Amino acid sequence: MDQIQLIDRIAAAVKAALSSPEYCFLGDRDSWWTICMTRSEWASWAQVIGTVLAIVASAAAVRWQQALEQGRREKSAAARALAFAERAEQFGRLLLSFEGMDAGILRLRQRVINELIPEASSIQFEYLSPKWAYAVHKIRLASVELSQVMQERETVFTLPEHRGNIDVYIRFTRGDFKTYANLVTTQFEIMRSTPSSPRAKVDSDSPQKAG
Repeated sequence: MDQIQLIDRIAAAVKAALSSPEYCFLGDRDSWWTICMTRSEWASWAQVIGTVLAIVASAAAVRWQQALEQGRREKSAAARALAFAERAEQFGRLLLSFEGMDAGILRLRQRVINELIPEASSIQFEYLSPKWAYAVHKIRLASVELSQVMQERETVFTLPEHRGNIDVYIRFTRGDFKTYANLVTTQFEIMRSTPSSPRAKVDSDSPQKAG
């Protein structure tokens, strides 16, 4: 094949490529808004658009799964927090219902509250609203303090040198029980009347940190 034949074939190929039929979108060829391309160009654009849509769909699926997981963890944390607060509130009412007071009764009550305290440790505070997290923190802190008080009073009740002051210690202990019950009831009512999710709108007077 000589050079003239080679040039002729290249020219023929270019001519064929230039004369490839175009397909128009949104009107005819004479309209300024019309998009006209060859079949191969349309195929290339379709591939690009398909790739972009696949990426967008994949990202949306990931976000959707993350939202589902966030919702699941929030529900789990709220259920644990509410169960903890409700049990503490019931225990507070139980404390006020007892008439007798001695070392044995204090020991039994302390055992109950010591079983209650660890329940707060399993609650994931980051999935609770600030008000719920603050309420749970306050209830747990009050429970720990009351447990320490009951341990101290139990020791006092068993010492002979304090028998003359037993009535005073009983009065103090009942006051501690009442303070605990009132605090727990208040925090429990706050939890029941406010959203548990951290994504809920926070009021301007919400506690910003526990303490």
